[in-house]
Amino acid sequence: MAYVLLAVFVGAFAVGVVAWVGALWNLLRIPFNLRPGVQLWATGNPFNHLLNTESLTPAGVVARKRLGQFIVLFVSAIAVGALAGLLAKWAA
Repeated sequence: MAYVLLAVFVGAFAVGVVAWVGALWNLLRIPFNLRPGVQLWATGNPFNHLLNTESLTPAGVVARKRLGQFIVLFVSAIAVGALAGLLAKWAA
């Protein structure tokens, strides 16, 4: 049982790392996918365009959607890893 929980924990850790890298990649892509004529620093911070879909190109909207998916995957991996750790502690 302990090896199964360890495998689940390591798998959740690996998924979490991949999700973190994917979220970071898409977060950095969004400011570079603005519509023509939209100034990057007009709002003070380029990441303010993250919440405004009118200022993004279709590729920016896709990057924004993937960012949300990676964030959900990252939080899910944390929850699964924490649950596996708690089960391992409870089973010991």
